[in-house]
Amino acid sequence: MMKTVIEEPHQILRQEAGRFDRRFGVGPARWPHFDLLWIHDGAVDLKLGKDKERVELRGPAGVLIAPDTPFSGAVIGEFANASVCHFATRTVAPGLLPSGYLRHGQADSVYLQNLIQVSLALARRGTVTERRSQLLTGILVFFLSAEKAIEGDSRFADAWAQAEDRIDMVRGLADVAAMAGMSESAFRALHRRSRRTTAGVHLREARLRRAEQLLSTTGRTIIEISLNVGYTHPESFIAAYRKARGRTPGAFRKWRNRFA
Repeated sequence: MMKTVIEEPHQILRQEAGRFDRRFGVGPARWPHFDLLWIHDGAVDLKLGKDKERVELRGPAGVLIAPDTPFSGAVIGEFANASVCHFATRTVAPGLLPSGYLRHGQADSVYLQNLIQVSLALARRGTVTERRSQLLTGILVFFLSAEKAIEGDSRFADAWAQAEDRIDMVRGLADVAAMAGMSESAFRALHRRSRRTTAGVHLREARLRRAEQLLSTTGRTIIEISLNVGYTHPESFIAAYRKARGRTPGAFRKWRNRFA
């Protein structure tokens, strides 16, 4: 009986988990292959590309780095738990990555973390790379689809990306509009035309998505998380979460822990 040969779309060269700290930072490095750098917990400040563009990653979050793109970075705080996946592929052209890297959508962080953790578990068990390659295909979709969304919405996409990265510092829509160099009223109008929803709802969802990431991946208290996502009072955070999700943040954490 003839054996069916499946050509893998990605050749995984290395995949492992580790920790960055003040003694061992990120790079400097410049790999001849793709590098999926994922921060599971903690935060790092990266410099990417020839122009050393700064990108802050707060776990769970990651970046897809194209071949021959220089990068370096340092941990923010004491340490950051991270993983890397080096791979070669003919599926993704390096030219698709502007400035040599791509980021995923903020709302996709938890899903990506789960996929990467499964892939790492398979690697530790010595599972054949075909299954891990299939997982990598699914992971890359999140990065490539996020880039397409930004291309169609470039006028204020960068402002939202900055706001979501620093959601604890955003007091309201005026701050986001200022990042785009616009008035708040103009920003609201442009958002409604582009996204078919209100900017206020988008900001609230950004805060709640970040809260859900912290509830799922850290042991921080509700009070700490409310401050981390831009709510001055935990009562306001709990009320906003209950109204949007139909349950309390504590109930969401218990539900997530069942699958942890």
